[in-house]
Amino acid sequence: MAASMLKRLWLGASLAFALCTITSWSYGAMFTPLFSLVLLSRLNQWSGLAARQLQQSILIACLIANLILGFLQPFPMLMLTAVALWMAVNCIAMTHPGSYLFGFANLAVGSILLNVGSFDSFDLLDFSLDLMASAVAAAAITALMFLLFPGQSATSASAGNPPPPSVLLHNLKLCWWMVMLLFGAFQLLDLSDTLSAQGAAILLLTPMSLNGSAIATRARIVGTVIGCSAALSLQLLLFSYIDNFTLYLLGFSLFLGPFAYWVCQGGERSAIGFAGISSLVVLMSGVVPGQKDLFFSTLYRFSSTLSLVVITALLFALIHQLWPQKPNLASAQ
Repeated sequence: MAASMLKRLWLGASLAFALCTITSWSYGAMFTPLFSLVLLSRLNQWSGLAARQLQQSILIACLIANLILGFLQPFPMLMLTAVALWMAVNCIAMTHPGSYLFGFANLAVGSILLNVGSFDSFDLLDFSLDLMASAVAAAAITALMFLLFPGQSATSASAGNPPPPSVLLHNLKLCWWMVMLLFGAFQLLDLSDTLSAQGAAILLLTPMSLNGSAIATRARIVGTVIGCSAALSLQLLLFSYIDNFTLYLLGFSLFLGPFAYWVCQGGERSAIGFAGISSLVVLMSGVVPGQKDLFFSTLYRFSSTLSLVVITALLFALIHQLWPQKPNLASAQ
């Protein structure tokens, strides 16, 4: 099963990136491989329900973000209230397994849409259409991978004990506060060119707990460093041959292989692999063969992503210290 999963992940992400790169679809080259990775890493068999849920979640996120920015942007307090309510609903949805994908997609994609869409020079409608098209393309590639490499139904594992209500409420408040702080920071500061950094920071909050976020932080930092180093190494190795699409796509696929293998291992290695693929895809999706100062552009993305990840992790820990969890009286007795 692990071998089939590796083939699906490796070929699926490589195919998604190659098709979008050849067609000069820059946003597609960024999001289609990542959406494909989300589906392929969560499914053991093809599930049209999961694919539709991802597409519907991104569609809803795009609609809500466009409505909020289109009608409420001239009214900051109303916009802040609407965003706060929307993010609260997303955090609550992520606490239930059946609605986790919906909450995760709305939290991550919605935050990105709200922040980049607040800049006048950014075409939010075009970006939203690209996101929805990427979700459709990712579903098609996922279906093709399961057709080529069929999976087997996984043995049902016993669900763990749900956390006590006090712990769940504490984690919800921490996650919500961090999402709103990131939203405020991106609204007040000129951070229009940090799309990859923002996505990495939002992914840190998805474990919904300090322990989970500590593991996610370590994995995200390690994966980011390795993924960005791989992107830089690939560009240096290709050097003057980066205009050759065959060598460019072949090199990307070879560098993608180890990260796909880590994703299949589960646990923290899976998180490192996902972070590495995210960094590699995001950095290489911005590569335009023949572009000047490509190496320095990659260094800028690398530094901004790593800096924001570390700052987000420190803020999360600081809020946890300033707002400690109340002891569970029932368990103490």
